[in-house]
Amino acid sequence: MITLFNNKNYTEATLVCISVFTVLLSALFMVSCGSVGTVDIPPVSVGPADVVNVMMIEPYAEIQSIENKKDTYYSEPLSYASAQLIKEAIIAENYWVPVTDTISIKDDATMLSCKSFMRSFQEAKGVDRYRVPVPVLMDSLIESTGHRFGMIVWGTGFERSQGNYRKAEALSVVAAVLTGIITLGTMVYVPMPYKGSLTLNVALIDTRDDCVVYHNTVSVKDKKPTDYSVVNKKVKELFSDYYSPGYQIY
Repeated sequence: MITLFNNKNYTEATLVCISVFTVLLSALFMVSCGSVGTVDIPPVSVGPADVVNVMMIEPYAEIQSIENKKDTYYSEPLSYASAQLIKEAIIAENYWVPVTDTISIKDDATMLSCKSFMRSFQEAKGVDRYRVPVPVLMDSLIESTGHRFGMIVWGTGFERSQGNYRKAEALSVVAAVLTGIITLGTMVYVPMPYKGSLTLNVALIDTRDDCVVYHNTVSVKDKKPTDYSVVNKKVKELFSDYYSPGYQIY
């Protein structure tokens, strides 16, 4: 009869198994906790009923202006106006979107960190957004207020000046007429210029588990990002999938 394991071999085999199990367990722990904000799957233990007393970082907006021809440029006045409207719209809905306080970013390092996060977040798709690392500076900013949950909302888009819109509109009409003449009256659709557009993104951050617990994106075309009624409607859509049943959205 052949003995497969003597006592010494059995002990060594046992130690190897224990070592392998320990490594696997450690790897699993690292995946579940990770660095700040890194998770492999959307958190399931935290839901809307848990995400309350939210600290909102002042909303940020990047709005382009179109004035001459088709040239666009970043407009600080339009961006500021849009960001303020986003903030007002969210605060107006605090009976179901539980923002209890706001905090502004005062240093350049945190602002750059926040912008980097936002851009990475915008580029990510679907479940990948849960894996976007939350910058340590943002995480620390929220924790410094004594809140567990933080919110960051930002908007992007553009707005045409009134003069530019009228010129673009007139050119579209002329193009439609000329096209009709050339095609002997055949109806051809010529698109009219958009007055503007707005895209809103939101990320709810859990500083205890260092991850994103909710995200959403909503967009609208041919609407100005500095129109409060437009912003307010989009803000309601932004949170309706998480905090409020449909009947509360009006």
